[in-house]
Amino acid sequence: MKFLIVDDSRAMQAIVRRSLQKAGYQDNDFKMADDGIMALEIIRQWEPDVVITDWHMPNMNGIELLKEIQAQMLDIKVGLVTTETSPARVLEAKQAGALFVLHKPFKLAEFQKAILPIVQGSVEGEALLNNHDGRKDTTEYDLQLPSVPSLRKILGGFTKKKYYCGSRW
Repeated sequence: MKFLIVDDSRAMQAIVRRSLQKAGYQDNDFKMADDGIMALEIIRQWEPDVVITDWHMPNMNGIELLKEIQAQMLDIKVGLVTTETSPARVLEAKQAGALFVLHKPFKLAEFQKAILPIVQGSVEGEALLNNHDGRKDTTEYDLQLPSVPSLRKILGGFTKKKYYCGSRW
């Protein structure tokens, strides 16, 4: 997986990268950018899977970067790590397409909780589940259950005990 970390602070770039590595993503590829313009150049050439960006940066801020990624319909997951804490600004980021907004300074556990669904791809699955209307089930096949002998074999493998079947053991 390719991670692009966008922040005008080299120290914050290092903190986010180290947090990703501590979260178990040390064997992935990382690139850094100092602002949104540099990030777009890297995105065009390198095609990262995930962009983690700051909000406030010179030249092009994180929200402008996010909106440009959305406008170009790039298949990139984006999250913000920012000092912004107002609910209106968080809502603005989410409406622009941010999958998470994490406030600086953050704890590793908060970072892991925010990034895990993104990198494991469960965001799409979660959206499908949330948008599913159970009243409109269009399933066109019947559920096929295993036969009784198959179930006995499976259960026997789990329990390693003999099981009672009717009048015999």
